[in-house]
Amino acid sequence: MDDHPAITRLEDALRAAYGSAPLPESVSSALAGAIKEFRRLELLAEGIREEGESIASLDKSDRLLAEFKSREERFRALVEHGADLIFITDPAGAIVFVSDSIERILGYRWEDRPRRIVDLAHPGDVEIVRQALTLAMALPRAPLPFEARLAARDGTYRVFAATAANFSQEPAIGGIIVNSHDITAIRQAEEALKEREELYHDIFENARDLIYTHDFNGNFLSVNKALLAASGYGAGEVLGKNISMLLEPEQLEKARGMIAAKLEGEAQNTHYELEVVTKSGGRVLVELNTRIIRREGKPAGIHGIGRDITRRKETELELVAAKEAAEEATRVKDQFVAMVSHDLRAPLAAIRGMAELVRNRANAPDPAYTVSVAERIVKSSDRLLGMLEKLLDLNRLRSGGIMLQPSFTYARALSEETVERVAHLAERKGILIRNEIPPSLRVFADRELLGEVIHNLVSNAIKFCGEGDQITIFAPGGSGARLAVRDTGPGVAEEFVPNLFRHDVKTTSSGSMGEKGDGLGLPICHDIIAAHGGAITMDTRSGMGAAFTITLPDVSRIILLVDDVDAHREIIRERLAAAHPGAGIVEASDGIEALEALSRVVPHLIVTDLQMPRLSGFDLIKALRSNSAYHHIPIVATTAESSGGERRRAALELGAAELFQKPVDPSFVDHIARLLAQAPETRPM
Repeated sequence: MDDHPAITRLEDALRAAYGSAPLPESVSSALAGAIKEFRRLELLAEGIREEGESIASLDKSDRLLAEFKSREERFRALVEHGADLIFITDPAGAIVFVSDSIERILGYRWEDRPRRIVDLAHPGDVEIVRQALTLAMALPRAPLPFEARLAARDGTYRVFAATAANFSQEPAIGGIIVNSHDITAIRQAEEALKEREELYHDIFENARDLIYTHDFNGNFLSVNKALLAASGYGAGEVLGKNISMLLEPEQLEKARGMIAAKLEGEAQNTHYELEVVTKSGGRVLVELNTRIIRREGKPAGIHGIGRDITRRKETELELVAAKEAAEEATRVKDQFVAMVSHDLRAPLAAIRGMAELVRNRANAPDPAYTVSVAERIVKSSDRLLGMLEKLLDLNRLRSGGIMLQPSFTYARALSEETVERVAHLAERKGILIRNEIPPSLRVFADRELLGEVIHNLVSNAIKFCGEGDQITIFAPGGSGARLAVRDTGPGVAEEFVPNLFRHDVKTTSSGSMGEKGDGLGLPICHDIIAAHGGAITMDTRSGMGAAFTITLPDVSRIILLVDDVDAHREIIRERLAAAHPGAGIVEASDGIEALEALSRVVPHLIVTDLQMPRLSGFDLIKALRSNSAYHHIPIVATTAESSGGERRRAALELGAAELFQKPVDPSFVDHIARLLAQAPETRPM
């Protein structure tokens, strides 16, 4: 203690006072006593200080104990009343502690709780719980997350997100803490969301409507199958691409205008129509309903639902056209009835007037006068009957009462019959009729009705021509089967030309010798040719005659050739080409292929072998003759086997027109040509 600062300062003061001289004995003795007392006091102070620190330490321990107890109470309240379920298990998984929340969450009281945590686990999650506890034992204090379903007392299961941590080395815990949070509601919401997403995806993919999304630059984000089917593109060709690939410039501008209007807040949902260009270049009219997609309150894109209304628009246009046609037909009918009523009234009035003349002279008969009046009555009656016949024909044509029966016929022979019928009229007026139609020209038409048209045109020409004029029947060049009647008469008056073939406008005038007409002939001719799918036109110049041209559609004969041997088909194909040049030949290797071909086209003639795999010629003939759609088609059978009378008889009984032995002889060509000429018209299906 000699070096204590107080003692050092005292010694320094005494040396300063006495200098280098030694200290007096009394002073030295007093200094020593003072140092001894200082030491005693120092020891006493040290003891007191230590005692004080001990007391202070005791006070601090009390405070720490109080704080610990407070924290323990807060922790216990958190464990017992918190939302989580907390377990403490021993290393074997036995539950040594569980929070009171187990009763609220799972319905168990402490006394009826399962003994092990794995006993609570769903059978499918037992291994998950075991592995979590095992890993926790291997990694002290490390939190190990896992998810498992735990059984409630009522038999249901709830889903928990849990964390296991090993505190076995901590005396206060001595086990594994498993903190579990009930996430059943979250998982149920996720499952419901997943189901809704799957439902939306199914609706999206399988809807008949066109569904898509794109960003505000117009780039596709999603498209459904219906849109791909309508556009003809694959998903890889559309996704990420711009809507401009499906829209013409003016349609694209329209779509962009709608997007701009949405962004400016003018419209959130809009309905409009766009014309979509398909991959093949076709056009599809789509009715769209679009809305803005928003994410976090901000516009993110466009969701659209479209419907193909192409057919609907076509139907609407057809209905409008049909309505207009019906209105026009009603107008024409009303005018026609008014016109015909006048024409019918005139001969009837004449007949009545002449009958009254005969009646008034009944008391003074004059045979010569009576005969004259009777002839005039007959003439007026004939005119009236002729007009009524034409009216009936016209009505049957327009109502479908007259059914066309087209077949191939030689136009020259048909026109010769007309010339013979009117030759006496032409000779009486000094008119020359020339028939310049080639003998080989064949047309496909109803022979009787086409003959009536030619007769009407030639008769009209005779009516207006005079002595020295000529009438020529010929076949002008150009596409289609064409016939024409040209005369050198005065031509058709200019005011009649626009309405020459109309029913509601009377365009008749007197002939060169005062012949009267009813104005119905040319409209009837027009309707007959139109029913054939053709057209009739007229070319005239005043004073230079007139020419009427009939154009009928080309009709090629279609032959279905069925044979399982390639070489046989090639030989018969050449024979068929010789029988009917230009005929279309459809080939099949057996009866099954033949039926498939018949689903696409209905031929005018079928030539089939009898012995074929899968479906024989016999079975094919039987099938065709039992089907009303094909029973009218002529069938010629062929066979490489010795036909004999029995095989031929069997084929004919089934419905074949004839059976030929292969290789076919020249009579086969003649027979085919004859059947094709007589075959009724058929159309591709």
